[in-house]
Amino acid sequence: SIEGTGSPCPTDLLRLSTGIEDVEDLYADLDQALKAGHA
Repeated sequence: SIEGTGSPCPTDLLRLSTGIEDVEDLYADLDQALKAGHA
C-alpha cells in the first residue's frame, strides 16, 4: 500500500493487522495502543 502524502487512503483510516495469536494478547495490545493514542 502507498502511505504518506501520495496515499489515496483517508487520513483517519485505522488499519489493523493480526496474526495467529492468543486473543487476550491481541486485546491487551489494542488496549495499550488506544491508551497511548490518547496520551
